[in-house]
Amino acid sequence: MTTTPAPGLEELTAAEALRLMAGVPVGRVVFTEGALPAIRPVHFFVEGGRDAGPAAGPEAPADAADQADQADPATSANPAATAIVFRVIGDRNLASALHRSVVAFQADECDMERRSGWSVTATGNAVRVDDAAEIDRLSRRLPIPWAEQGIVFRIEPELVTGRRLNR
Repeated sequence: MTTTPAPGLEELTAAEALRLMAGVPVGRVVFTEGALPAIRPVHFFVEGGRDAGPAAGPEAPADAADQADQADPATSANPAATAIVFRVIGDRNLASALHRSVVAFQADECDMERRSGWSVTATGNAVRVDDAAEIDRLSRRLPIPWAEQGIVFRIEPELVTGRRLNR
């Protein structure tokens, strides 16, 4: 008689968690609104390295991933090596609530048929990008907004955690 192994929950290193996060286009920013937790979905990308090079996705060079793992490989990210960049459109109150606030950013992927998936959370300060040249550079990697240009934010993660469900 053959048995199916029980699913296992694997803790991810910060580098692996950020690589997985970089592979999906939509995440959720978690912030405080009126003293209560609030969540908004946003398009985003993960920018890796001090040189603002490519995202730390599956195609990223190993050294970029290793930089994100220098502190505590289980939970910390190297803030100088990685940033999560997203844009807020049409919600000035949200933009005000985010700027210079500690936020969480979460992304995940789930395969219902295989009963597998992963979830990653990055925590850090959200900072509005004000420099016009930097906004232009970052906006080229974000989806084209349907309405106004919006406000671009960057989170430099101080804590990255992730889990993967394996079958």
